[in-house]
Amino acid sequence: MRVLLLTVGLALLCHRLQAQGQQASALSGSWYTGAQASNNSAFLRPGGPFRVYVDTLDIIDGNMHAVLLLREDGQCKRVSVTAFKTDVEGEFLLDFRGHSKLYVVEAEPDSFLVLYKINQYEGQTSVLAELLVREPVTQDRILARFGSICEELGLSREQILLLDHKDRCQELRTGTPETGN
Repeated sequence: MRVLLLTVGLALLCHRLQAQGQQASALSGSWYTGAQASNNSAFLRPGGPFRVYVDTLDIIDGNMHAVLLLREDGQCKRVSVTAFKTDVEGEFLLDFRGHSKLYVVEAEPDSFLVLYKINQYEGQTSVLAELLVREPVTQDRILARFGSICEELGLSREQILLLDHKDRCQELRTGTPETGN
């Protein structure tokens, strides 16, 4: 039943994005991870597999290329990943720490982007949402919108993790990415 509700909610949000007619290329550029949410809180704890920070996104030939910043063994590193578009508008396939269906849920390209993942990792299916913002400090209006989107996706506000703008591996934002999935 929960999967059905999540699917319906996701379909409604994807339809909203299509109706807005967003240009994918407008999503390219520098981003900051402002907040994350998941039905599996262990994934987002410090050192968790999905406690990652988006540095840049580029949409090339419809595919979403990202440079991620992540902390492993106390050190920050850069990793490049690609989410490949599918025939479904706003849906991508991503192989990074498991297999994910990644959806662009809502976007205001000059200010925020909300991504949603259904992930298969180490035998578990989890849902994750991520708020990306253009500025390092997230506006209250955008955080409120992210909270509403999470609830529509079946995630509670208690499952939202607000990220400190100082804890995003900022020291690497000008480095060279490593390639890896």
